[in-house]
Amino acid sequence: MIPLSKTTLLRLSFTEGQRVKAHPATDCFMMGDVYGIVVKIGAKHIHVRMDRSGKVRKFHPANLLAVS
Repeated sequence: MIPLSKTTLLRLSFTEGQRVKAHPATDCFMMGDVYGIVVKIGAKHIHVRMDRSGKVRKFHPANLLAVS
């Protein structure tokens, strides 16, 4: 069995179409771009289409919070 890295485990906890919230320490959070929907899961980053701006932004999985 191959041990999985912390980044891989975090990345696997997200699915496409899931609602997420940016971590308060990110620049986009400070600019009011807080919520979005996961559109793509890459090897290292999660791509999220933000609600307010409509932009697709790349996040490290540790900088995203799942929204119920």
